[in-house]
Amino acid sequence: MTPGPAWFARRRERWLRAGMDRDDVARIEAAVAAGRAVAEAFASVAAVYEREAVAAEGEGHTLTAREHGWRAALALHFAAVHGGGREARRAARAAYARWAPRLSPPARLCRLGGVAAYARSPAQSPMRSAAVLVPPAWGGKEELRRYEERLLARGLATVSVDGPGRRGRDGWEAWWGRVAAEAGGGGPVAVWAVGGAAESVLAAARVAGVAAVAVGDAPARGGRGGPLWRALGAGVAPVAVVPGGAGGAGGLVALGAPAPPGLGDGRDDGGELALDLAADWLVERVRAAGPRGEG
Repeated sequence: MTPGPAWFARRRERWLRAGMDRDDVARIEAAVAAGRAVAEAFASVAAVYEREAVAAEGEGHTLTAREHGWRAALALHFAAVHGGGREARRAARAAYARWAPRLSPPARLCRLGGVAAYARSPAQSPMRSAAVLVPPAWGGKEELRRYEERLLARGLATVSVDGPGRRGRDGWEAWWGRVAAEAGGGGPVAVWAVGGAAESVLAAARVAGVAAVAVGDAPARGGRGGPLWRALGAGVAPVAVVPGGAGGAGGLVALGAPAPPGLGDGRDDGGELALDLAADWLVERVRAAGPRGEG
């Protein structure tokens, strides 16, 4: 069955937030309406960007090549998410691995808590710390660049997990403890959970070494009556909720720590201002976590 307008309406915002171009999304919707599979339509967009990236690199246009290569990887990622299967997942991983070293700063494949991740470090950073980023449900590191860039610009290294993490037999708290120890480099860790389960977010907030947690709409669904708020208690790291658009938390809210000006005042709808405020807040909490956070 061909997806209709309601199907696209539920997903379009996520594609755009991840960095898909509006014209590309319109072309994908038109192709699907004409009978192409969703995964095939995304893969077609990716093929165009890949050709343009290779051509730009051959002509010495490094910046253009980097951007087109990343867009190719992002489109292939969504091809895999929307039914492309194992082959699409392999193509998406290969495309990101090919272009990640060309990002500025470059992204380096690593392991974090036993799962694949990509680490990026600012050229000059006074902090021996990092932010761990978790993508939306069924998401990957390709969707986290806009979050990475904000934290890197503020001097904080990032490690983006390629998936929701690994609960394991010992539970989420044990996994987050391992992640904090591996990612922090001797300093406190910030967590930006764009997606993931409320249980995982709460476990992260309980772990020693985690200075603060920013969460997106999915973990915070239900607002102050939801499971995240009901379970929050004394002794956890500060948590901020970053709205992501329709159906979201309805305002940037800080729990357990002072918020920067504008946080939670209702002026922003989950766009660029909310992300900037959240990045400011996370970096501020890392710096305030003590001498380990400063180099």
